[in-house]
Amino acid sequence: ATSWNPFVDGPVYDLAVGGGIVYLAGGFNHVDGHERRQLAGIDEASGAVTPWYPKVEGEVRQLAYGSGKLLAGGAIKTVVSIVRNGLAAIDLATGKPTAWDPNPDGPVSVLAVHDGLVYASGSFTHIGGQGRSLAALDPVTGAATDWNPGLGVGAACLAFTDEVVFAAGVELMALD
Repeated sequence: ATSWNPFVDGPVYDLAVGGGIVYLAGGFNHVDGHERRQLAGIDEASGAVTPWYPKVEGEVRQLAYGSGKLLAGGAIKTVVSIVRNGLAAIDLATGKPTAWDPNPDGPVSVLAVHDGLVYASGSFTHIGGQGRSLAALDPVTGAATDWNPGLGVGAACLAFTDEVVFAAGVELMALD
């Protein structure tokens, strides 16, 4: 372990790293004495809390970094008072949600960026305008792609090769 150790007053559920910042999601209210509920940015080198603070209502459990934004998933209700159900793309400069809004009808428990797409799964039945519990989403529009593995329940975790998505939850499967 290194000396990098910002004090967080609650559990950290997920991390994402990009642009020299370590992003935290969790059930915390403060990081190193600074109010940071659910989300925080920590300087990768110094461990100092950054000014970035998107005020989120609802629980954040998953993070993914890509295309100059942070994707946050969970039981999110709003980001900076803007409605974002379960999933949001947050601008790294302003902390405000972008226009990207797949609008799942339930919490997001799995989030990943792979091969230019955003994959999301969880306790929802519709996302990106389609009936799915696991979807590949367009990173610009938020619409679900034609890929539909037909899972009846959401996945608990995902892994990728160049041609296959592996999903685990109740069962383990390889999906084309």
